[in-house]
Amino acid sequence: MGVFLSPQEFHDAVSKHELVVVIFSDRDMSHLLTKAKNIAVVDTLCAQLDPIKHPEMLAMFGMEQRHPALLIMREQVVLYADACEPGLDTLETLLERIQALDMNMVRNDIEAQRAAEALELRGVCLSARRRTAHN
Repeated sequence: MGVFLSPQEFHDAVSKHELVVVIFSDRDMSHLLTKAKNIAVVDTLCAQLDPIKHPEMLAMFGMEQRHPALLIMREQVVLYADACEPGLDTLETLLERIQALDMNMVRNDIEAQRAAEALELRGVCLSARRRTAHN
């Protein structure tokens, strides 16, 4: 049987592992999780969460009421979250690509995107305030 996590165990485990692979399914997915563990070349947590018992966990990653689903995180950054039941080939390809990423570049890209969104939001807010002040 696969390693089923509670939400608290999930949150605790994310900070302790470089790579986290979680399958959201109420069916035993241990065969895929074992394969994922074998593919991983870094410290990896491979587990599953029961989406029926913990729908809030699916919602946290924008996958409300859709399962099975796959979540892959590296260094506490969500790199893949999609409602799907991955085949072995897909899982292998995803894990190889994610492990090959330069995480400093990923973090820099995320920060640049957040900065651009903040500027855009600030511009929208200033425009809205100007329109309100003129009315």
